[in-house]
Amino acid sequence: MEKHVIFGANGSIGSYLAEELETAGKEIVKVGRKALAEKNYQQADALNIEQVQNVVEGASHIYITVKENHLLQPSSNKGKVRHQLYKQLKDAMEDTSILIVRSPDFFGPRAANYSVLYVQFLENMLKGENPNYIGSLGKTHSYAFVPDLARAIRLLALDNRAYQQVWHLPAFATNSITEIADEYNSQLGTQFSVRALPKTVHRIISWFNPMMKEMYETRY
Repeated sequence: MEKHVIFGANGSIGSYLAEELETAGKEIVKVGRKALAEKNYQQADALNIEQVQNVVEGASHIYITVKENHLLQPSSNKGKVRHQLYKQLKDAMEDTSILIVRSPDFFGPRAANYSVLYVQFLENMLKGENPNYIGSLGKTHSYAFVPDLARAIRLLALDNRAYQQVWHLPAFATNSITEIADEYNSQLGTQFSVRALPKTVHRIISWFNPMMKEMYETRY
């Protein structure tokens, strides 16, 4: 029987992917760094080779979920590490069945803490405040719905024809952040305006705030 091991199963996409695979009748093992009392869950640090070897023993499929803007030309430290992982996976395609799935930024259930469309954006609008956005108001960008991404990954993973390739998942539409704010205002019956954080101000704040520094490194 197939055994599917999912690293990052506590995340938004990983958790939906686990549900997709269970619905398809697959045996799954959810892996995360936190200690959780959940069915089919094992605690492990993905950077600890011994722990990784223990949880993947007997696995037919292994999923690693990571997030980084501009994976092919990373500017952040995390991005450089993940780019190295990407290169190693590409090189390993000659000897191992591997598929790489890249997705747009995402939004939806379980993604509130990770989505720029929620944190201080829709979150503020629901509190009666103008939304904040880190980036350019006029540039267009692609976003995808989390459950759709998980479903697409499941479809690819269970199709042998999909392997030894890099897949770029499609998005429903490409919009500027002001267009998205207009749609939110239409649905909420409000008239809020987006407040953008200028890049210079963002850079100054990043000197004192590690999280803002990481966001500045991946800002486009």
